[in-house]
Amino acid sequence: MAATVDVPVKVGEKFRAVRLDSPGVVSVDEYERQPLQDGDLLVKIDLCGVCGSDVHWVHATPEAQARINYPMFLGHEWTGTIAELGPGAPRQDVTGQPIGIGDRVWVKRRSCGECIYCAVLRHPEACIGRKPAMDAAGNRRTVPGAGFAPVLHLAGNQDLEVIKVPDHVSARAAVLLEPLTNALVAVERSMQGGAPWAGIGYGPGATVVVQGAGPIGSLIACVARLTGADKIILVGAPKGRLDIVQDVAGVDEVVDIDQVPDWEERVKLVRAMTPSGIGADVVYEAAGVPVAFKEALRMVRRFGSIVEVGHFTPRRPEPFDAFEICSTAATIHGHYGLATQAWVAGVRFLARHAGTFEFEKLVTNLYPLSEFHTALDNMRRGVDIKPGVYPD
Repeated sequence: MAATVDVPVKVGEKFRAVRLDSPGVVSVDEYERQPLQDGDLLVKIDLCGVCGSDVHWVHATPEAQARINYPMFLGHEWTGTIAELGPGAPRQDVTGQPIGIGDRVWVKRRSCGECIYCAVLRHPEACIGRKPAMDAAGNRRTVPGAGFAPVLHLAGNQDLEVIKVPDHVSARAAVLLEPLTNALVAVERSMQGGAPWAGIGYGPGATVVVQGAGPIGSLIACVARLTGADKIILVGAPKGRLDIVQDVAGVDEVVDIDQVPDWEERVKLVRAMTPSGIGADVVYEAAGVPVAFKEALRMVRRFGSIVEVGHFTPRRPEPFDAFEICSTAATIHGHYGLATQAWVAGVRFLARHAGTFEFEKLVTNLYPLSEFHTALDNMRRGVDIKPGVYPD
């Protein structure tokens, strides 16, 4: 017998969703649910995480405001279950597993496969040929809402890709899929072009620094622990966050920036914690604070690697001397965008290690949708590592 899911919002009914209307102005208003078209599917939202990017979008710098198309619906770190499927919606996920009503999933739109990034450079995460969702008459479709809502209507042009999340992964762990996938890619980036046996790139036995005790930094520490890092040094704040990450990921050393506010003093402390005092093999900048990159250049050893994974929105520039790069001879990797294989790897990592790491502890508080502004503010102030928002 086919599974059924109680759909909280029927076609034509109103539902609440979070929208960024203009710089600093966030509304939780009502919108009318639209009918599914052929290739669409509807997800019943269980939980949606507040991302650091949400904070940066709401409290955007002038540099970021110039790139934001207002208004925009918020909520990209969602987890939920399929509630309805259009006739042409996928019945298998991208790995060939059957999917149906009641399955927990992640859904994305497929890259075009034809633009230069897809067809020539083999980087579909940078696709520039994806078309907006269109109706049968060729008109652009606008579907309201995102993850901060009771339901998410996913519309596409017969190009939705579904990744099934195993049943044993709880909603509180599954809501971390997006930051976890970024964390996995960040560690993979530090392996690229590497020869760990020759002291180049990341590998087992490496000493790593993680800047930032937010969700991505926390999960990078988990991945580094699992992949054989010898020593993990966490730099961040506040103390409550640091304690949780140290417990979940088993980091070896902690530098509390509230206790050591001067970045140059932090550099001295961190270098003293590394073998022979020469600096870390790899530094992952996941703090999202401009000065942290300058700090990373001083924390890494000569011929080490830096992965910049903290700045997903434009920030005010922080001046630094490019001589720092030359003199360190560091390899610097940027990261932005996730390919389908990265999402599959993230789901497999969650499924395999949900019992190894207590991922749920990183979702430090749950808030009803009606208290979204509190959740957002607590993320901004560092009260939570990851606030989870559920429909109420």
